[in-house]
Amino acid sequence: MVAAIAALSVAAGSASAAPRSCGTVKAKLPSGATQGYAVKVAKGAVSCAKADALIAQFYLTPGVASAGPNNTNIDELKTGWRCVIGDAPPSPIKCTKGADTVKATPKP
Repeated sequence: MVAAIAALSVAAGSASAAPRSCGTVKAKLPSGATQGYAVKVAKGAVSCAKADALIAQFYLTPGVASAGPNNTNIDELKTGWRCVIGDAPPSPIKCTKGADTVKATPKP
């Protein structure tokens, strides 16, 4: 009985960790303009609401920017997310925090 309950809870946890699309958000750029992004939780149990909020506020979130390889920027956000983005918007964004990965693709 205990093994069955443990197996059921593991299966339920796995379902929330499946990759899923979270829709499209408008990210606010430092210039005041906005850029549409399709948001996806690629890995982990982060909610779509949190993933959407992360991308919508990405360019205005306080953090420490650092240069990365191959014309990318790596931002360590004060919220604990580590994001990799191309050298200028609109570029794809990939953010990780612990076991969670959020990806965002620019939309016209």
